[in-house]
Amino acid sequence: MKLFIDDVRNAAHKTWMIVRSFETATFIIKVFSNFLKEVSLDHDLGVYPDPHGKDGAGVAKLLLQMALDGKLNKDVMITCHSMNPVGKKNIEGYIHDINRILGR
Repeated sequence: MKLFIDDVRNAAHKTWMIVRSFETATFIIKVFSNFLKEVSLDHDLGVYPDPHGKDGAGVAKLLLQMALDGKLNKDVMITCHSMNPVGKKNIEGYIHDINRILGR
């Protein structure tokens, strides 16, 4: 399963499942974590800034926690396609930590 998480843009290829909200993204990730092959994250998912952390960085935090708990597919590739420079930097920091935990 390939998730493209973005509230506005579409994925370049039809092989991606497009997810428009934080709630849907976290639900799919929790339920189908063993089937995740790729995840591409946008930072801004609706209201920006989101005072409750319901953005791409929040999704990245969930992925990090799942990696720490051993509940994330070790082969999943996570990238960030956000145009928000600060949000992208934050997400890329989480991705770095996830990759370290997964032994990459």
